[in-house]
Amino acid sequence: MLEKQQQLYQRICDYELDDPSHEFGLLAHLMRANGWSRPFALRAIEEYRKFVFLALVADHPVTPSDQVDQVWHLHLLCSDAYWNDFCPRVLGRPLHHHRRLVRISRKSCRAIRIRHPQGLGWQRLIPVLEALLTSARHTEFPCSDAG
Repeated sequence: MLEKQQQLYQRICDYELDDPSHEFGLLAHLMRANGWSRPFALRAIEEYRKFVFLALVADHPVTPSDQVDQVWHLHLLCSDAYWNDFCPRVLGRPLHHHRRLVRISRKSCRAIRIRHPQGLGWQRLIPVLEALLTSARHTEFPCSDAG
């Protein structure tokens, strides 16, 4: 990683997403709204941090998992904190959520291959997409406070 990217990732990791002084913060809301355990919600928040980093540094569009998308939606609902603090101070630019981005999963890639075994010209890209999804899933960007 370039030094500039390392600094960006550290700022993302250092940013307090869950205000402990708030009566019902991000973590508690994620747990209650989604039926998640505390460890699962904390992991989803950490994955959100990784996603945000990748969304800024990747040279292609990235799409969050459903769990990360839940964290992002909730963070967006805290619009003042998201748009007036997180984006300008931490990210250095806006990060917009586009619902039109299509989630491509390994399962959907396989379904396309089964339904259209000879008919899609772009089908040859499916193994490449599957490989990218697999490698992205195993990319680690540990925050200094992660255990």
